[in-house]
Amino acid sequence: MQNDPKKLSDKDLREASFWDQATKETATLDIDKPLSTLYAKHAQQLGDLNGKKVLDVGCGVGFWSLYMAKRGAQVWSIDISPGSIEVAKKNSVQAGLADRIEFSVNSALNLKFADDFFDLVQGYDIIHHLDSALLGKEVARVLAPSGRIVFSENSANNPLLMFARNQICGRFGIAKWSSDDEYPLTRSAVRNFTQYFEKAQIEYPFIFLHYLDAKLFHYKNKTANRLCHAFDFFVDEHLPFVKQYSYRQIITCSNPKN
Repeated sequence: MQNDPKKLSDKDLREASFWDQATKETATLDIDKPLSTLYAKHAQQLGDLNGKKVLDVGCGVGFWSLYMAKRGAQVWSIDISPGSIEVAKKNSVQAGLADRIEFSVNSALNLKFADDFFDLVQGYDIIHHLDSALLGKEVARVLAPSGRIVFSENSANNPLLMFARNQICGRFGIAKWSSDDEYPLTRSAVRNFTQYFEKAQIEYPFIFLHYLDAKLFHYKNKTANRLCHAFDFFVDEHLPFVKQYSYRQIITCSNPKN
């Protein structure tokens, strides 16, 4: 269940190379520590995983694969990066979950799975690396009629954050975390993805100053940590009309139109 490298696009090969290199700096996973706020919101959307057949799209080094397998799912995990898959396999062995997860190098736009196979398809920061329409069509194909998808993604809705990403990150000593081929997910890209489902819902966990804290202070300034967290939490709890300008969104869909 592995793609022929000769058939991968130049973009696929660039992404694979980027994440192979990034994987070399990845530490061993700890799936037992408390989840961050964003991870906790994503995990809540995944729901009951016991006995479910799950596809983890763009699994990286395997955090969500391990998380879901530990909660009773049988997981098939794919990534375009061979280096990431190798690390993910090692992490699954270390966690004692290798028998519940099947890893493979596979393009998400050409899935090597039967139609209607999965109860759940999930991904974390993956749609914005790909053609959203092609990905939506492919995950709808492999999803069972009663299944669900859950993808957590970035968002291009906030013009201030987009300005910072395009004009500041990668300059002035401020880190750039993204590869050259990925893009913040626009509303139109989300529509292109969700068009293959009868039901779709977008949730915006409000994250804004969190990234200022990360980029400028690296979470090391306690006062900045508290202020940034307090602002984001206040908006998330009390200003729902502002939440659409978060840098994060969770996309859930069901009822594929196959």
